[in-house]
Amino acid sequence: MKIDLIIIDKWFRRFIITAAVSFAIADQIMVKTEWLRAAFIISMAGIVGYYTNFLAIKMLFQPKQ
Repeated sequence: MKIDLIIIDKWFRRFIITAAVSFAIADQIMVKTEWLRAAFIISMAGIVGYYTNFLAIKMLFQPKQ
């Protein structure tokens, strides 16, 4: 059984973006709680960290000429 990392990466990106949007909508609609706000902040930090690392690896191994 071969694990396709591209498919796993695509699903992870979809999950983390969906989670951040869900937490943001829930934070605006529902009563503001500490746990909901913390989940939103953690998911946004995950998105920023993921794409920062993605960009750094792309720039490191595929530089523009």
